[in-house]
Amino acid sequence: MIHRQAVCDYRFLLNRGYSRSSALRVVTERYRLRAEQRNLLLRSVFSEEECRRRRRVKLSAADVAGERLLVDGYNLLITVECWKLGMPVLRCDDGFLRDFRGVYGKYRAQPCLTRSALESIFSTLRRLEPESVLMVFDSMVSRSGELCSWINRLETGLRLVAETARSPDAVLRSEQGVACTGDTAVIDGCSAVLDLAAEVIPHAYPLSMPECKGLY
Repeated sequence: MIHRQAVCDYRFLLNRGYSRSSALRVVTERYRLRAEQRNLLLRSVFSEEECRRRRRVKLSAADVAGERLLVDGYNLLITVECWKLGMPVLRCDDGFLRDFRGVYGKYRAQPCLTRSALESIFSTLRRLEPESVLMVFDSMVSRSGELCSWINRLETGLRLVAETARSPDAVLRSEQGVACTGDTAVIDGCSAVLDLAAEVIPHAYPLSMPECKGLY
């Protein structure tokens, strides 16, 4: 993890209007953060305004029954695989779960692990009872088409289709339905978002970033 004061200093600067890049540079130099620590701050710590804005569009599991779900395929699959591997999954400042594995563009499906992660995802989706599910995977990631073909052959008990797109973010922002993602760029461009990873992963598992009460 990372020193509590580095987290709190970064929040402090963001809440006072510093850009993310400027605040990160200051905190990185002050605490001599390693690359993985900088990534942790960047992906998990946000200003109070950002958190309020994302809470306004975040839906609960009870809100999505009968709705069309648009799933950010790699974003969700990698996070669930991290949990399966016992790797850190964090409940970030904005309330969304995120992993810090950093494998997105180099992702490779591992039959046993990926199958187990997908089974957990499908089990959760059946519980949520959506009208239909579209899983969108980045076509620029190697073998995405094969992964989609595999998913489409599975018996899921759902009206579910997996497909590739050159820009999954654009699909999630433009299609009609509830976006299921932890990607901040997608969340900030949508009016209805479900943190599907948080529904798949047991509530007690995710870590949380330290609070700053009493520090300033």
